[in-house]
Amino acid sequence: MRRDPFTGRVFHYGSWVWRVESGGEGTSQAHEAAGRGVPSPGNTAEAEGWNHPGEIGPYAVEQLGMGSPSEVARLKKENEEMGFILKSQANELTRLSGMAGALKAEVSQLKEENGRLMDEVSEAKREMAEKEETFPGRAAAWVEENKADAARVMTATPEATMESFRFLYREPEGRKMITAIGSFGSRAREMAEKEETFPGRAAAWVEENKADAARVMTATPEATMESFRFLYREPEGRKMITAIGSFGFKSGQKKDRIASHRVLLRRDPEFSAASYGLAPIPKEEPTPPFPLE
Repeated sequence: MRRDPFTGRVFHYGSWVWRVESGGEGTSQAHEAAGRGVPSPGNTAEAEGWNHPGEIGPYAVEQLGMGSPSEVARLKKENEEMGFILKSQANELTRLSGMAGALKAEVSQLKEENGRLMDEVSEAKREMAEKEETFPGRAAAWVEENKADAARVMTATPEATMESFRFLYREPEGRKMITAIGSFGSRAREMAEKEETFPGRAAAWVEENKADAARVMTATPEATMESFRFLYREPEGRKMITAIGSFGFKSGQKKDRIASHRVLLRRDPEFSAASYGLAPIPKEEPTPPFPLE
């Protein structure tokens, strides 16, 4: 859309049409107006008789109609197109205005949500800071209540164990315990060595203290039975126990013969072992395998 450079009025595609006096090319004012593109004084009223941009004045229509019907049709079509464009622009402005309002509301809502989120983030950071500040105390309480788990963590690897005991040794009670463990370890090694050599030393003791060993081995019937069972497992022990059995058998046999012969002699004063076909009573006493003292 164009405007008149002198009056500021909007005109479109020749909407301003100036009257020209009949009988010639017009007055000097008309020529001047035509040359400058402004209305002449005589035609100002006609030019200002309508104020709608894009419309054609009735006088201009009459003049154009007298000259060219197709020009009038073209101008009407352009006028309709201009009206459609203006209406479309007005609708677009309305739509954009509505969108601007919606966007403004959405921006306001987003600002509100952003503020709320910032508050939540600040609160979360504050809580995390408080937890971080109190964490050492809570961790120490956990160690107090979960010593087994803490010990497992402190000895998870050789490196962790070394570092843990280094810190334990810095504490007074830890140093006492580690020192005691070291002392006990030394004694434990001595005890282990003694325990390792104990059987040999005990055997030497039995060798030198057979009487005491025999007393221990026969302290109770059960101990005696077990002791003789182990003695019988040894070759020399088996020989001795067999000899003891033979001695006992012979001693008992002689006693039995003496008793039976005595009974028969009471019944028969003429009794003799040969007449009865009995074995004679041995004259020699059975000799024990060891002195019976």
